Amino acid sequence: MNNKQFLDAVHGYISVPEEICNELIDTCYFQRLRRIEQTSSRSLFPCAHHDRFVHSLGVFHIGQKIYNVIEEQVNGISPAIKQSYLIACLLHDCGHSPFSHTFEDDFGTKEELFSHYIKVQRIAQDDPEILSFKADKLDAKPHEIVSAYLCVTELYSKIVNLGGTPSLVGRMIMGIPYNSDDKSLENCFISLLHGNVVDADRLDYVCRDQWALGYMSYSVDVDRLINAITLQKDSDSGSYQIVYRKNALTEIQAVIDSKNFQKTQIFMHHQVQYEQYLLKESVDELMRKLLGKNPDTTRLFNFRAFISPQQVVEGTEIYLLADDDIIHLMKKHIGGFPLFREWLSREYELIPLWKSRSEFIVLFQSEGGKNLLQISNLFENVIKPVVESIIKAPCLILNGTPKLDSIVEGDIKVNFGDSIVDYSILDLPHMIDVYRNQVFKYVYIPRKANSKRSLIMKKIKNALVGLHAEKDIKPVENQLPRVNYKRVNIKKV
Repeated sequence: MNNKQFLDAVHGYISVPEEICNELIDTCYFQRLRRIEQTSSRSLFPCAHHDRFVHSLGVFHIGQKIYNVIEEQVNGISPAIKQSYLIACLLHDCGHSPFSHTFEDDFGTKEELFSHYIKVQRIAQDDPEILSFKADKLDAKPHEIVSAYLCVTELYSKIVNLGGTPSLVGRMIMGIPYNSDDKSLENCFISLLHGNVVDADRLDYVCRDQWALGYMSYSVDVDRLINAITLQKDSDSGSYQIVYRKNALTEIQAVIDSKNFQKTQIFMHHQVQYEQYLLKESVDELMRKLLGKNPDTTRLFNFRAFISPQQVVEGTEIYLLADDDIIHLMKKHIGGFPLFREWLSREYELIPLWKSRSEFIVLFQSEGGKNLLQISNLFENVIKPVVESIIKAPCLILNGTPKLDSIVEGDIKVNFGDSIVDYSILDLPHMIDVYRNQVFKYVYIPRKANSKRSLIMKKIKNALVGLHAEKDIKPVENQLPRVNYKRVNIKKV
């Protein structure tokens, strides 16, 4: 079997069988990923110009390494499982929405998208168990459902030609395990692509995003972590479970901490949030212009356009929607879209009153500090009216509260030689979720109103006096431990 080599800045040379290149990588569905941004943070980190195409190659590369480690431990893994896992790693993002996750929900709800997947599976009749799976139990993002849908429709025959099982590929991408013990090996591979803590997808992007953005924080030794993966077989049921050797403890926590660093310091940064707001509102305004007062954004973000051109309005069709299509449509109809002009120019009309949760706490320390963030609708019902009464104009409120990841009971098992224990009982140092039971938001005012900032802050302080003394406000018990970020090099796979 001949291989093709892709030179990757993160992993070095990535070797892909030529037949996979011919059947999958060279298709329009995969090549489209060259024009889908990996992150939404280029306004903050200008070097973050990496895409879903190279990320998907990276996930395939890590998937190969994970499979090779497991193959040495388990005899007789069927070729169909191997091929399905590697194909799922490669295609897990083939249905991704434009501009990273900015338009994640615009393809439709998870329930709607999954119903289309089930409809295809009902016709195929090759996975009867999944027909009873309830969409409200689904832990997949909309783009993952679209990716799985493409694997059981447009890419079905290609996956079969490569020796894979399309329905298993779909389960791996969406993270839907089988219910029976005799499918435990497949379930292990499902979690090693779509897991709660460690999987091929996350192991690539925590390294790739750090490399592309250029920040220096947590480092993950990917090789050390992959080599610590073991599959343990239960002597009674015969089912497999994933267990990690104890030498990978620090790497497991580093994966979580790296992702949480991204969420708090990058994706929830006031500038990133504002840029996403400008782009999303611009597209909504475009749809109102094209479709009327109550536009349906799924007319533009139509998952059927992966299969054939779809008409948005007369004279405008979309096919394999990508970032550049959105920009083209916005430029074509730019008249009367001030928010899009602002996004294009980066001449921001609005600026934040505070730039971080920490700054908010310091600004209002005497009035309650972090305890204020436990007050329901603080920003909408207390701060917003004060600000607008002074600037005589609407202010903008955007979310600044990330949903942090954590390792909970049942997520990770660790082998200590004579015993296998749950990671959650080890009481290792970790980042405390200070956002729990709190809501932090950014408040933006017109740049021309910045001269009134001192007055605005004074009036807000007056409005906040005494609020923290209400009976239903309790101080947060846990504090975020002090973390000293060291300058480190990325550990290559």
